[in-house]
Amino acid sequence: MLESITNDCKKECAESRETLSALYRQIEDLTEEVAPLYDVIEDYFFQDIDYHQLEPILPKWIADSGRSPESAMSKENYEKLRQAYNDSFSNRIIHWYDVQIILAAFQDRLVAVERHLEETYRLIPAYCIHEDSEYTACTRGMDDTATKVHTSINEVFVALASSFDLLTKIVYECSQFDLAKFSVYKRLKSRSEGILYKKTNFGFDELKKEGLLYSEPACVRTVCSFRDEFIHNGSWDYRCAVYYPVIDGKPVEPFILMPDVDETGLLVSSGSRNKFYSKGDKINVLLPGLVKDVIDVLNKTVVELKSVLVLKTATNNKDKATKVAMFTLIRNQVMGAKALAGGKFAPKDLLKWMDFLMPQFLMTAPIIGELCRGISLTEDLGQQLIYSGYEKGRPYRMLMFVLLLNESKNLKTEYKLAYHLLKEAYLMTDNIYGQLKCSTYPFVLMDYLDELEKALPNRNPEELEAEEKMLFESLPEHVKVYRGMGDEERQSGNFGISWTLDDKYALNYVFYKKNEVKGTVGWRAEMEIDKNDIFAVWGVKGERKEIVINPKKCMDVVFMKVTK
Repeated sequence: MLESITNDCKKECAESRETLSALYRQIEDLTEEVAPLYDVIEDYFFQDIDYHQLEPILPKWIADSGRSPESAMSKENYEKLRQAYNDSFSNRIIHWYDVQIILAAFQDRLVAVERHLEETYRLIPAYCIHEDSEYTACTRGMDDTATKVHTSINEVFVALASSFDLLTKIVYECSQFDLAKFSVYKRLKSRSEGILYKKTNFGFDELKKEGLLYSEPACVRTVCSFRDEFIHNGSWDYRCAVYYPVIDGKPVEPFILMPDVDETGLLVSSGSRNKFYSKGDKINVLLPGLVKDVIDVLNKTVVELKSVLVLKTATNNKDKATKVAMFTLIRNQVMGAKALAGGKFAPKDLLKWMDFLMPQFLMTAPIIGELCRGISLTEDLGQQLIYSGYEKGRPYRMLMFVLLLNESKNLKTEYKLAYHLLKEAYLMTDNIYGQLKCSTYPFVLMDYLDELEKALPNRNPEELEAEEKMLFESLPEHVKVYRGMGDEERQSGNFGISWTLDDKYALNYVFYKKNEVKGTVGWRAEMEIDKNDIFAVWGVKGERKEIVINPKKCMDVVFMKVTK
């Protein structure tokens, strides 16, 4: 007899381990099934813009402040930044992170279910191989083990019921999502309206299908009944106990009795009494099957929710709106930092942000203009601003000069400063005329050179560097100069300002890649000019110098055709 019991016990133990392992895998599979839901909801919330292009420029505080110990930002600074970011794009992104908190909590509750089950079945077996009638004796244990195992089982119900509430909040936020409602930031509707799990579906009829959460299967009702009983009235046994049965003096598997549940999943009740034990059900035996059924319901509901959202997600052209959103978010970052700095940037802070903004100048120029408006430039600060963004800012240095000319407090009237900053911008960039086509400020280079010539009549003797001055002074009264250019420039008659004394060197610029020269036909231009009509001789120390000539002074130009 004892040998038979031992063999049966080994068999049940092995089957129990297999059942629990399968259940744990099912829970883990569900947590993985939730992961793609992030992308599906993201696409649903951002149908008009490409959110993935925005992610790299989102500041950390949007994700972490007020929701994670990864951020030590105070409530006051968070609210200052949220006010600085008070636009429809930013409010929607903050809302999306708020929803992600619920999604992460839903996954966390599923993980908690597995951990509480593991703790339960570390303390008590998941099987009983004998009928109650076979027991010859039984003792009731009310010790630490009983308390721990009751607590673990109760926590399984709490975690499962909590997952119902959290999934319902997610469904509610999706069903109530309205793109037009983000002009101001608002709390999650599921929080402000106290949304918890109910059978009533919150907007998506598809989730009422049989076998899904909102059809309220019996297993879901049972979980909610036990959770409510535990939370509001205490454990189902008025003294937490584990029963230890004996057969002919031999201890067999302990168990915990489970109150009777009707066919709908509710606790059988009469008046204020709802803990009847007439069926003799054992919770440690029934719990794995109950959890399995619930996880299956949740899995099917998550899959159906993803399908519903995918069908409701439009795929429009997002380029224009995405650019607007990127500009808005970048501006918000800068202005938010400025707000935290008391509304004014010190030069070092301004330069830090310029390194971020300059490589995206064509998009960020209005932000740069706002930051530079009214600043007083020195030559050192002006050069640092022009060189912002290092090599990534090189394609925009002439545009930056024009911006500073229009936005700074003093550059339009301090001609020597303007002359030297123009020189820096001119020498350390490419495709000047291509840049100037993108300027939002009125600026004609040859007219501006006229203005500088009148304001600085002695610029060549006084402002040139030693090497530049030496070359200028060595020039004859009449100078022959050369320029390489594309056919488009020749046809326009509006020549560039850079010429050279070397006819062969000029050929390097006929099809100069950085000038975006088009076509297969180009020209080497040649002309003679009076030395006094040269605007300047500019060049980096130790390198070849350029003869800078106002296009208005270009007369009697001779062209030699060059083919690619």
